[in-house]
Amino acid sequence: MPSDRSPAAPSTSISLIDAAAAATADAAVALSLGLADFAADGQIAPKIKMRGAEALARMAMLQLNHPGEIDLAAARAQAMCILDRRHGAYLQAHLPALTVDAAFRELIDHAIAMADRVAATERALAH
Repeated sequence: MPSDRSPAAPSTSISLIDAAAAATADAAVALSLGLADFAADGQIAPKIKMRGAEALARMAMLQLNHPGEIDLAAARAQAMCILDRRHGAYLQAHLPALTVDAAFRELIDHAIAMADRVAATERALAH
């Protein structure tokens, strides 16, 4: 006999954490690319600027649309895992693991701080 109950919807908090972590990791990568581009050429290519702006905008929009709903510690930890999965092996072949982890944390912290400032400015302008 079929059940009258529909399957449970996926947890909103998990999908918010996933979205926040992905946006944070993307912004951290864009920051690192921007730094490397500037160090090499004295300027940041428009494509890299756009990549960073889009990732930071995603982070800020998540904050604005879901105030207090995102487990930031979980999103930060997941962003570290994403960066490690994408880039850890290559970087650890050239640098000590602690240096790579510290760099990932630093980039994530900067991305979060920038998105926080964008969201705060948007909140202030809305009132």
